[in-house]
Amino acid sequence: MGAYCACNTGILNSNGAIIVFTDSDCVLPNNFLELTDSYFGKYPEISACVGLPLITFGNGFFSSLSGYYRHVFESAKPAEKVFLTPDPAVILHTDCAAVKKDALLDIGCFSDKFARAWGGGDPDLGFKLLEKGHGILTSNKMFVYHRQRDALSGLVRRDYAFGTWDTVNLRDHFRGWAGIYMNESGFSRHTSLPITIFLHITLLKITLLLLLLAFFFPLAGGLMLSAYFFRRYLAVKKMGGNIKLFMAFMLYRYITDGSRLAGHIVGSIKNRVICL
Repeated sequence: MGAYCACNTGILNSNGAIIVFTDSDCVLPNNFLELTDSYFGKYPEISACVGLPLITFGNGFFSSLSGYYRHVFESAKPAEKVFLTPDPAVILHTDCAAVKKDALLDIGCFSDKFARAWGGGDPDLGFKLLEKGHGILTSNKMFVYHRQRDALSGLVRRDYAFGTWDTVNLRDHFRGWAGIYMNESGFSRHTSLPITIFLHITLLKITLLLLLLAFFFPLAGGLMLSAYFFRRYLAVKKMGGNIKLFMAFMLYRYITDGSRLAGHIVGSIKNRVICL
């Protein structure tokens, strides 16, 4: 049952040597397949390559964010890097990826534990590939245009689900998955506390901490909160934005961060990953 089971059926019945993954709400550039194929010739040590989703929005409140994320994407320097061992810097996601069929068969394709959790099997697949010695190439020259949900309810459900499967991957691939949170939070990668997932720094958590500081120390906290928002506004303005885009960006991040944090909490309890 589920999309991953359908993917496994497709993989097992495919005739090609390379399986290309994308989503139904993605648009591929004209050179996508040609570029993807060239990577496997250029880097014989890899079994997979993964690119980036260029986030786009429809005509709703968040429509102005399409231009912002395009500016962010286009300002990034072209980069290609090969990973041969588990590393938090590489997360496979199947909206923009290609994997050799023999490597997929070697690791047993997608896990059935994510049968009802679309999205969770993506990083699990990447970690299994690296753990079995299959190299992965990351490239920001390989990308797709990925349409995001317009309805707030859709965003909440999506990121809540992401938060719950984060904890499953934390449990099963601790050194790789927790490394993401440890690195971004300034903690050692040798830490053995799964609770580090709650220490992952997000925009929402920074704002809540500053609001708490402002409650106890109004002047200092207020100044720091104002400086934080102003710095965020300047970053958005630098990318061609205005005050309306800034408000849309902050609201989008608060909704997604909050939903994912809720998923982290529920998933951690459900999947028993809080073990001090």
